[in-house]
Amino acid sequence: MITSCCMESDYNYISEKGDKPRERLIQDELKISEERFRGAFEYSAIGMAIVSPQGRWIKVNKRLCDFTGCTKDELYAITFQDITHPDDLEADLLLLRELVAGKREYYQIEKRYFHKDGSIVWGLLNVSLVRDEEGNVLHFVSQIEDITDRKIVEEAYKESEQRWQFALEGSGDGIWDWNVQTGEVFYSAQCKAMLGFTENEMGNSCTEWDKRVHPDDKDRYFADMHAHFMGKTTIYTNEHRVMCKDGSYKWVLDRGKVISWTEDGKPLRVLGTHADISEAKEKEIQLKQTLDIISEQNKRLTNFAHIVSHNLRTHTGNLEMLLYIIDETKTEEEKQELMEHLKKVSAQLSETMQHLNDVISIQANIKKQRTVLYLREYIHKATEAMAGEIGLHKALIINNVPAEVTINYSPAYLESILLNCLSNAIKYRHPNRLPVVEVSYHEEGGRKVLEITDNGIGINLARYGQKLFGMYNTFHGNADAKGVGLFITKNQVEAMGGKIEVISEVDKGATFKIFLS
Repeated sequence: MITSCCMESDYNYISEKGDKPRERLIQDELKISEERFRGAFEYSAIGMAIVSPQGRWIKVNKRLCDFTGCTKDELYAITFQDITHPDDLEADLLLLRELVAGKREYYQIEKRYFHKDGSIVWGLLNVSLVRDEEGNVLHFVSQIEDITDRKIVEEAYKESEQRWQFALEGSGDGIWDWNVQTGEVFYSAQCKAMLGFTENEMGNSCTEWDKRVHPDDKDRYFADMHAHFMGKTTIYTNEHRVMCKDGSYKWVLDRGKVISWTEDGKPLRVLGTHADISEAKEKEIQLKQTLDIISEQNKRLTNFAHIVSHNLRTHTGNLEMLLYIIDETKTEEEKQELMEHLKKVSAQLSETMQHLNDVISIQANIKKQRTVLYLREYIHKATEAMAGEIGLHKALIINNVPAEVTINYSPAYLESILLNCLSNAIKYRHPNRLPVVEVSYHEEGGRKVLEITDNGIGINLARYGQKLFGMYNTFHGNADAKGVGLFITKNQVEAMGGKIEVISEVDKGATFKIFLS
């Protein structure tokens, strides 16, 4: 978790006199994001928890405490294994291991928990994980919905199917009853109403539902049903999106069980329920987005704090040492020589402070005003600004962006991004050929993408890919390389809601893909 006490520092003077310190603006933004996360977490309608890789509860909300009957401190003193029913523990751990191994993006399981009063409660557990930039597991995010009442209803069905159906319809869930051999399905009125249909507007074939399942969810939808038919799961459970009558999609929790089999062991009748979980999924997506934002901000804050603590300490230490030596020096000649060193260290300190100021400026102006800009025109302006450098190295800049392409962007950021990318393309030119830089535009997945491709020396991504956009990271040994340009470019692109990617091979040049929206 990010706290708001991380950035009290000695460089408040970076802002203009009378202005609120820029680092304070960053803190305010982080505080707002954190408060949103806390609110979504703490006041969720279902149990929420962040769990360590060892199974310990790191953070739990009030709903989870109500579900287990334990206080937060009591939960923090135990693991989730301690309150899991032993008959359900191995299945839970198996899914957890598959999640860690990357075999699944998340998992869901119905399991029993021991309540503090000794009773057993049922929970529908959804688990996803958060990794660090190196792929290591940081923690698990668990959502536990209390389904005890639903399980009681299912037990009631064993005694009376009619009574169970009435109770479940009253809860808002729809019921389906599938004859696998004939392909006919009874969909309850609630099932149809969930999608915006009346009872007479939806047929009784299994394809009625299947054809409405979102294309991205179909493979898993059929695979989970098949796994149940093969006896791999005791209950069929799947979450998928279904197209409604008006063309929109709803998230549905689909659950079922084979209740009768043919003589040769094939499923004959399957009984199940449909529950509208769209609201819960929306909250889950919002929470994940908030967690992603906080995680990214935390990484930036950690990187920035490291730069400040290391670089400024180095410069100030050098200044202190030089001043001490000057004070002890006897001859004017030696003092003059030391004064020259002092000037160099002072200049380096000023440069570092300017770099830090640039980074703070980007974060403090995330809501910078956007303007409709003609992309080709700005590329032309950037090449004009670099005319001397382009002419000196006989570089060829090819602008393939159509004249009519516009973007809603910050003019200052766009200019900075273009100058950094074009300058790097020339700076890291190949010694055996004249530099050629091609700028093109396309749309990808509904997003506007600018590509800048050069024929330079390229980048060893296997070796430097993880550090490419880090501050003060250099890779080619150029004397004038500072390791700041790409760091600032990445921050500017992300501040405008985009991202930047690189494709490169050593000796074959590089392509920077800038997602502008």
